[in-house]
Formats: sequence, C-alpha cells, structure tokens
Amino acid sequence: MSSRSSPKDVAALPSGSRVFIDANIFIYHFTHTSLTAACTKFLQRVEVGDIEGITSVITLAEVAHRLMILEAVQTHGLLPRAAVRKLKENPALVQQLSHYKVVTETVPAFNVVVEVITSTNPSPDRPRLLWNLRAPHQRFSHRGRDAVSSSY
Repeated sequence: MSSRSSPKDVAALPSGSRVFIDANIFIYHFTHTSLTAACTKFLQRVEVGDIEGITSVITLAEVAHRLMILEAVQTHGLLPRAAVRKLKENPALVQQLSHYKVVTETVPAFNVVVEVITSTNPSPDRPRLLWNLRAPHQRFSHRGRDAVSSSY
C-alpha cells in the first residue's frame, strides 16, 4: 500500500462515498500548490452532494493553525521554522492575522459535516464516527500520517 495519495486517488472516489476529509485537503485547497486543483475539485464534489464529506473539529483546528502559521510567514516575514516560537513570544502578531480564520470558517459551506469526536461509546443511533469511516479509508489505501493519526 502506498503511503501517499495522488490526485487520481481523490478523483477515483465513486459517487455516494462517505469519506473523512483530512486537514491536507483543506490546506491544499486554500493555498497554491500542485495539489490545489485536485483538492478543489474534490471539495466541489462534496459541495454538490456527489460525495459525503465529514471532518472533525480537531481537523479544523489543525487547518486553522497551519493556515495561521503560513499567513504569519507571509505577512510578518517570519522564517517557517521560527514562526510558532515567534508567535508565542509576540501574541500581538497573532491578533494582526485574520485570513486563516475567514477561510477556516468557510468549510461548512462546502457541505462538509463537522463532527465532534469523543472517546465515549457510540449510541445505537449515532455510531462512532471514525469506526464507520475506516472502510473507505482502507479501500482507497490512503495511509498519510495525518489520516492515520486521525483514524485511530
């Protein structure tokens, strides 16, 4: 099994699939990389209901954090390796950032269901979210580090 997915993997998802959307999909959609187009097309499929997309508040927190760091690097000219430390040392710099908040708040507009993940036992009418999402995750062989840590 591959440890990396490709744009073809995302495009190959059949209609009606129910998938957990990891942070990288959103990060690539909101930034400009070689994967932006594929991630945008995937999110468009979710938006029109071709695919059921689910994410978690934990994932959105990661998206917001990573986009905040990218914005800080671009806005304040920070070095990527030092950005987190600089923002901790200078909280006023964080107050000057806003783009990361705006884009993260648009995620539900993609028709993405945002779930709270708990460690409590599932109820009969609401099974544990990640348990149900393992099958599509395994079927498409996506084994990225983020997906693995989010799925177990």
